[in-house]
Amino acid sequence: MEFTQFHPTTLYHPKGHNFLISESVRGEGAVITDTRGRPFMHKYHEKKDLAPRDIVTRAILNELLESGDKFVLLDLSPIGKENIPKRFPNIYKTCLQLDIDISESPIPIVPAFHFSCGGVMTDIHGRTNIERLFAAGEVACTGLHGANRLASTSLLEAMVFGRIISDYTIANKDFYYGFKFPEVRDWIDTGIIDIIDPALIKQDWTYLQNIMWNYVGPVRSKKRLQRALIDLRNLQEDIENFYRDAKMDRKMVELRNAIQTGAVVAEHAWTNRDSLGAHYRID
Repeated sequence: MEFTQFHPTTLYHPKGHNFLISESVRGEGAVITDTRGRPFMHKYHEKKDLAPRDIVTRAILNELLESGDKFVLLDLSPIGKENIPKRFPNIYKTCLQLDIDISESPIPIVPAFHFSCGGVMTDIHGRTNIERLFAAGEVACTGLHGANRLASTSLLEAMVFGRIISDYTIANKDFYYGFKFPEVRDWIDTGIIDIIDPALIKQDWTYLQNIMWNYVGPVRSKKRLQRALIDLRNLQEDIENFYRDAKMDRKMVELRNAIQTGAVVAEHAWTNRDSLGAHYRID
């Protein structure tokens, strides 16, 4: 679960909603610069802007830390003004809707969380350790991605294992199709708090996001992970008490699940001291 992949170039804009700027843009010649227009990737890797995404992500974060800026820039001018709308029509149109003409000016970018390479352990048939429960896609840990997913393989994995699961269950239909599921009992709601304060939910989400990004993000260390585990345990205790006392609500359940997932990622990152693929520790 510690193998969490980050995308180096997402649009920095209040209305951008972490819109991904494809790495193919850099493949066509775009250059990452600081806010003063100075390229910096040559300081971090011999391939410069074509370095692996985890290296580019850490380079950008380091530049932001040193400069105090909130974003860096992706300059598409080397591609050619007339070529940009043709080669990247979706990116061009989306940015234009946000008053950014990428044929005239660079794109403000920041790294963001992108993909989880780990998840629910499965075998080659997509089976989990729970009978009749299969998993495919990002939720599953099939072993296909290893420690760092290659580009454009997420949908392919979901399709391949979806087909494998389908074929396997059909081939064993007497076992899987003949099962009669027991009746699920109605939920017994013992909560005494009718209305969940949205300010508390919002604050806990913000707190969780800050913990995960600052301490369990692209750059990890013993001290950062130690702080994360302490803060996450406190947050877990608070939300569990709230969970027991409140009437069930989707937002509450999603927050509780997210905190539990964050804690698992942090624990696995703490246990694994070796930098490998999407898991990077500076110590």
